[in-house]
Amino acid sequence: MKSMSTILSLVTSLLLLTACAHSPIPQLSVESDEPLTLEQTAEWAQIDLANALETGLEEVTIIEAREVVWSDGAVGCPRPEGFYTQALVEGYLVVLSHDGEETYYHSSRGQKPFLCPPDRRVPPIMMDQTIY
Repeated sequence: MKSMSTILSLVTSLLLLTACAHSPIPQLSVESDEPLTLEQTAEWAQIDLANALETGLEEVTIIEAREVVWSDGAVGCPRPEGFYTQALVEGYLVVLSHDGEETYYHSSRGQKPFLCPPDRRVPPIMMDQTIY
């Protein structure tokens, strides 16, 4: 009898955990070789941050998504030891929020967005269209 009680308790616990789990986060994938649009870049960044934080997609809010021009190939996120092309680079800036913390993703038009830590962030030299 005790083992049946233990099994019932485990099943109940699993059902409760399943009910409390976050909704599944979509997987990151791009269907073609075309560069991402501003909207796709913002969605990609949102999914990436939700996956990194292991939280639900609804917990990550897109605050801002803009077309920008970066001053060089570092796309606003230079590494101290890095060497970058010294040419203007068209790209995107995406600002996300989770639990009151802002997170910045940078990209050029030809690459997927990446998280840029605060200590390396450099603002773009020009900003265009904002979609959020």
